[in-house]
Amino acid sequence: MLRIHWLSFITERITNLMRIKEKNKKIKILLVIYGDVHFGGVSVLINNLLAKMDRSRLDITLYAFGNVADEGCYRFYEENGVKIVLGEHDRYRRKLIAWDLLRIIAKGKFDVIHCNTGGLELTFISMAIARVFGVKKRIAHSHGSKRSSVPYGRREQFYQRANDRLANIQLSCSVEAAQHLFGHSDVRLLYNGIDLNKFTFSSDLRKKARSSMELDGKFVIGTVGRLDYIKNQKFIFDIVKILKEKSEVRALIVGSGSFKDELVKYSEELEIEESIIFIDANDRIEYYLCAMDAFVFPSLSEGLGISAIEAQAMDLPVWSSTNVPRKAAVTEKAFFMDLEDGAGKWADDIFEYCQCHDLENRYDRSIDIRKKGYDICDSAKVLHDIYLDRK
Repeated sequence: MLRIHWLSFITERITNLMRIKEKNKKIKILLVIYGDVHFGGVSVLINNLLAKMDRSRLDITLYAFGNVADEGCYRFYEENGVKIVLGEHDRYRRKLIAWDLLRIIAKGKFDVIHCNTGGLELTFISMAIARVFGVKKRIAHSHGSKRSSVPYGRREQFYQRANDRLANIQLSCSVEAAQHLFGHSDVRLLYNGIDLNKFTFSSDLRKKARSSMELDGKFVIGTVGRLDYIKNQKFIFDIVKILKEKSEVRALIVGSGSFKDELVKYSEELEIEESIIFIDANDRIEYYLCAMDAFVFPSLSEGLGISAIEAQAMDLPVWSSTNVPRKAAVTEKAFFMDLEDGAGKWADDIFEYCQCHDLENRYDRSIDIRKKGYDICDSAKVLHDIYLDRK
């Protein structure tokens, strides 16, 4: 009887030790993003989410098929404990990307793959390879939306059905983004939260920013986002051309991208180059938002429009195209206009509103933003719980 007692005791101790070891074991996660490592919406979002998590339980690797476009963003990942693997491809090449992912996933023995793209095909490639190699938690996270009014063809519909089937956790920043990636909206919405400690208006910072950029006495509009055709910054230049007839206007174009040369050329064609201030993508967006009087967001397509939410958090009036999901309206200062209305109507609406309102004194909108669910701390907790759930 004594021997049986000791045998049971030892067995119980071993079992408990194994449970403790399993509980303390780090979760191995592979993050997949589209393109380069840069100060873009998804890269910034992931870094902000990780910064609010308990990373002691997480072993994180990130794969980007491009290069390092912004050293600062690369350092942010490293500071958040992320190992980065680059494909170093100059453009989207599905076979090379598939080969990269196959080698990474086969070697890594990941518990979780979290694909953060708006790309139907890249999500499919990531999910399919992860399933072949037995990755138990396959998260497809949609950050994009449909780019045109043309219905999806058979190829796109195939990828939607495949993503719906292969991803056992489906996340999206909006209903529109969910429809794009999965063909339906029955997914879990994970709000693209923002750091409300950072994105709160400061009159002192506004004075400093406007003085340093010689904007005192100027009417300043602006936007934030990668320099890309889909972001439609040319439309802002058309607005500036018209506003120049009404006031001394400046436009802050904050972002980096391959479309910059085209934008510079267009500003010269319109003879407004002295009114356009290009600012490379960086981690001081709040500095430039404080300097603005109005935020303009005329995108041709958006999964959500986190830049518009950050602007509203700074109590800026925001004019967005109707291609931006209405969920991006988190204060009463969000206005939507059709691009077909033309730059003239946009310019008139922006100028008339700003003429009738106090542009210097703004308010703390953190309570409003938090009520709408866009506090980064809340979003980080949701994702952290998803990662740690071993079921």
